[in-house]
Amino acid sequence: MQQVNTFQYLGSVITEDAECSKEIRGKLAREQSAETGMKQIWKSHSIKLTTKVRIMKALVWPVAT
Repeated sequence: MQQVNTFQYLGSVITEDAECSKEIRGKLAREQSAETGMKQIWKSHSIKLTTKVRIMKALVWPVAT
C-alpha cells in the first residue's frame, strides 16, 4: 500500500489536508464544458426559452453538483 496526496473515491476527491477547492474547480470546469458543448442550443432562436431552461436543469446543473 502506498501513501498518496489525493485520490478519488465515489466521485469525490479526497486530499490529505481535507481541502476541497480542487474538487470544486473540477466540477465547475466540467459544468462549463457541458454548457459550452451545447452552444448551438443556447443560440438557437427556434427553441423556446422554457425548453432551454429545462435542458439546463436536466443536463448541465447535475454535472456541476
